[in-house]
Amino acid sequence: MAWRPLHVREYGLDDGPYEGVPSHLAPELWRWVTDCLFPHNRIMAPKIRTAALMVRIPLSVSDSSMRLYDEMRDACLNSEDVFLQYLSLMRFLLCVARMTITGLSA
Repeated sequence: MAWRPLHVREYGLDDGPYEGVPSHLAPELWRWVTDCLFPHNRIMAPKIRTAALMVRIPLSVSDSSMRLYDEMRDACLNSEDVFLQYLSLMRFLLCVARMTITGLSA
């Protein structure tokens, strides 16, 4: 028998899978995205701009990596659709990187 949260056992509430980005998962998903895109806490403006272009997030003309990072984060956390597109992009990029490392081709 597997453990089930109280809200599932007692109230029969759904425990997933979820549609969209549940508010209780958004901070951890954003942390995962950040770790994938910016390993070792190296936030770089070109990476942010490229990711933003791919998911059509308008950013300011700032060259500040932190400002662009904040804009990207705000866009994702304010729009579920944008966040889901961004998560999909991160998943794709990780798959491509894994294939490159292992010598597989697309």
